[in-house]
Amino acid sequence: MINILLNQSNFDEPWAQDSMQEILDPSQRILILPLSYNEGWINDSEQWTHYYGKNRKYYKMIVNPFLHYGFKEEQISWINYFEDDAETANRKVNDSDILFFTV
Repeated sequence: MINILLNQSNFDEPWAQDSMQEILDPSQRILILPLSYNEGWINDSEQWTHYYGKNRKYYKMIVNPFLHYGFKEEQISWINYFEDDAETANRKVNDSDILFFTV
């Protein structure tokens, strides 16, 4: 596994494309871990889905850069801390090649 530290999710823009293209392999599996948020921002599964559900604002912002590099949405899974327990979260981590922590 390769570790990449970014402070933005716009790594599909020209400033990052050359470097990221060398690192990312579109056959890899990605796990999104949206664990960084303001206190009180997301308090339940419904709110989590409102922000991170398929085709929602933050979903698109996080997924689209990966699609730019040739990944398919089917290769991207998410940790939902309101629905995933320790066992399913652990399985998802172990089944992934790329762990993407949100900013």
